[in-house]
Amino acid sequence: MTAAPAPDYDRFLVHPYPGPPRNPKEDWKYNFGTVLPGVDLLPLPLLAESAKQAILEEGHLLSYYPPDQGPEPARQFIARRMKLDREIDVTAEELLLTNGSNEAIRTVLDTLIAPGDVIVTEQNLYLGSLRNFRQWGAEVVGVATDANGMQPEALEATLADLQRQGKRPKFIYTIPTFQNPEGTVLAANRRKAMLALAQRFDTLIFEDDCYVHENIDAEVPPAIASLPGAKEWVMYCATFSKILGPGVRLGWMTAPQRLLDTFSTRKVSGGNNFLVPMIVCRYLEQHWDARVQELKGILKGRRDAMIGALDEHFGEQVTLVTPRGGMFLWAALPEGVDTLALMNKVSAAGVRYNPGTQFSPAGAAKNYIRLAFAFCDERTIREGIGELARVLYREGVLRRM
Repeated sequence: MTAAPAPDYDRFLVHPYPGPPRNPKEDWKYNFGTVLPGVDLLPLPLLAESAKQAILEEGHLLSYYPPDQGPEPARQFIARRMKLDREIDVTAEELLLTNGSNEAIRTVLDTLIAPGDVIVTEQNLYLGSLRNFRQWGAEVVGVATDANGMQPEALEATLADLQRQGKRPKFIYTIPTFQNPEGTVLAANRRKAMLALAQRFDTLIFEDDCYVHENIDAEVPPAIASLPGAKEWVMYCATFSKILGPGVRLGWMTAPQRLLDTFSTRKVSGGNNFLVPMIVCRYLEQHWDARVQELKGILKGRRDAMIGALDEHFGEQVTLVTPRGGMFLWAALPEGVDTLALMNKVSAAGVRYNPGTQFSPAGAAKNYIRLAFAFCDERTIREGIGELARVLYREGVLRRM
């Protein structure tokens, strides 16, 4: 008997096939594509002690399903940190724990976005968010930015143009603090202007604050979600993936109550993981200030090492603005360079980076490159930038200085 041919699986899928599951390779010799703390930065002994304390003191709760929103002690800790760090008044009941900030983003999309809906963003945005938006079939509209983040005049013009077309965005998605990939901090007056424009054009704001704890030497304004009148207009998410590591898969979100209730029911099956939030929040409750200061010093050293190496090997052939926080920098190579086309040759030399087009809804930024500096130590950074320069000189992309 002849086997029947396989069915056309695409006709069963609600969303377009996204490709095979990710299997992140982190063993690159020079890994400038991974935006996370290096393995050497994990506080393993202290986390082990926090795990022991959590299990001995609260392990009996593993016998029960946790609340849909996540363990209350963890949410109480996060609520306190949001007030201290971001000036956001929120209670534990107004928080929803998530499996990293990516689950928060996907939960919002699953609840709010249908194919063809419009999302407004910075002109370049985090490639994971862009990939998610496209998977849900959204129309992604980029807004011009400068060294101070999204330009209010450009945002107003974009919203007005969409209104003339009969389109109302579901939300404005922004990473206002150490924006990925551009590294900018949205100025305080622009945060207020964004909220006012969202209210005027009757759309929501989705504030992704995932890098705020990686502040090197910036004056960071309060969160958009902290502004007067923001509570009914702003969805907010953040994560501990960068202050510790993405393997902990612990983030959180808050939103207007009606939306938050809906997110809770669509996100959860049997409740959140109980153990990880209790371990992580116990560790951070005891070591927050020390951990933040430790990261600040290490990130500064690694950022400065990368900028110094770029200056040494590239000179005036690379243009960038020094990021004041976060874990990456955004650099422009000479006009006409295609950083996507160069990836295979650079990868063969053991160097990983992200080309600019991966971040652009319009497929622009071809001569841009995002280089992450948190994962590698300073010596490896200097060696890797030298190797990157060697390949680019060999390929004729750069001229000899």
